Amino acid sequence: MVNTRFLFKLTSPHQQSITRQSRIMPRHRTGLGAFILFLTAFSIYAQAGQRIFPENYEARLQNMELMATFGKTRIPAETEIVEQMSTDFAVMRQTKTQNESVYLLFTNEEQGEFPLYSAGSYILRRVEKSSVLSQVKIFIRSEPGSYLRIAADGKRSLVDVYLFGFQLYQNIVLPISLEQVVLEPFSRIRELSHYQIDWSLLLPVEARAVDHTARKMVLAAREVLDILRDSDDGAMDSDGSFRYIEDLTDNLQSGFNCSGFAKWIVDGLYMPRSGRLLSIDALKEKHEELRGNQWSQRYEDLRDPFFGLDWSRNLARSIIALDSPVEVSAEAADVRKVSHFSYIEDVGYSVDDLRIILYTLAVQQPGFFYIGSVNRDFGSDPVLKQHVHVVVLIPYFELNGIFRVAVLERNLETSISSLKRRYSGDHIHLVRIPVSDSFVLPSVE
Repeated sequence: MVNTRFLFKLTSPHQQSITRQSRIMPRHRTGLGAFILFLTAFSIYAQAGQRIFPENYEARLQNMELMATFGKTRIPAETEIVEQMSTDFAVMRQTKTQNESVYLLFTNEEQGEFPLYSAGSYILRRVEKSSVLSQVKIFIRSEPGSYLRIAADGKRSLVDVYLFGFQLYQNIVLPISLEQVVLEPFSRIRELSHYQIDWSLLLPVEARAVDHTARKMVLAAREVLDILRDSDDGAMDSDGSFRYIEDLTDNLQSGFNCSGFAKWIVDGLYMPRSGRLLSIDALKEKHEELRGNQWSQRYEDLRDPFFGLDWSRNLARSIIALDSPVEVSAEAADVRKVSHFSYIEDVGYSVDDLRIILYTLAVQQPGFFYIGSVNRDFGSDPVLKQHVHVVVLIPYFELNGIFRVAVLERNLETSISSLKRRYSGDHIHLVRIPVSDSFVLPSVE
């Protein structure tokens, strides 16, 4: 869940639009001061390389006197738009009072508007009856659940880091006071914490070639989703005919269930390279030597509790085998290591953490999409932990660095939020498959 304890709320997700004519230009500064400021800003951008953090240090410096008195005097509510010489975006400065707290906001411009949670925005907070700056919030991505929360701790500061609502770090020490934090460029925070915080994971990422490939795969699937038919236990066999997965008899409904749909997506990679579609019978191969226990083996034929796990592993193995001169293990494509998260054997990861897990994988191991097998309590007499649903997950970054996940399941495009609503508290096992420009979905007509 997104921590909202220190998330200043507005009546809409964006501030009101403000015209260029109403903006306040930077205050007068000496030639030397402007030159130093320019060099500082340039160094911030140069150090960032492909991960440019939208810095509003210049706007904060221009309001140094206001920040110095913020904790000591009553400040009337007001709004000012500041143009920065060092960036191509402006900054909205606001003072507001809410719930017995006073806030000073430096909100970065995005596409002509000033979203409260735009990347690089700062929110300073003090309790109204206090004279001490108590907390600073800095958004590290343009979405409400990704931010630093920095609290005062005497002459030093303590940093908590949240990404997509998940707390990655807690009480990371900065050896400077909170008052100093707000008067330093963001790069100073990175410099003081780089041994403790993996900033390569946190900062915005520009789209790469593999992200473009992933997005093309998503677009190709979207074009034909509306003509797909739904059918329980339905899949397309190696000869292109529709069959029931359980007994391989003809399926006159000519449709897919979740497993058959995932196969169809993977066939879009397999067919262009092999000249044929995957065999349903081969994908049904069980791997009892790799999963389960003596107790669950009693229900292999009656309940098939590991069907989704075996099916997803076999899909991924089929693609890997195209390039392998030796036999490929069924577990070869399992996602077993993700920073900050623990893998449960044959069960996977929490569905509630799926978005940040896919983000981490997209940053650290780009160029893959994933077949997920949902594991949850199922049935009665007895209730079993069973792999009950298969879903295709395609993460990628847009050109502007915004992270997306296309969720494709049983002939529909849904969302991570939809999965969490249905499977919160459950787990999902992931296997990885490389994205490819050679992606041609089999005809269903």
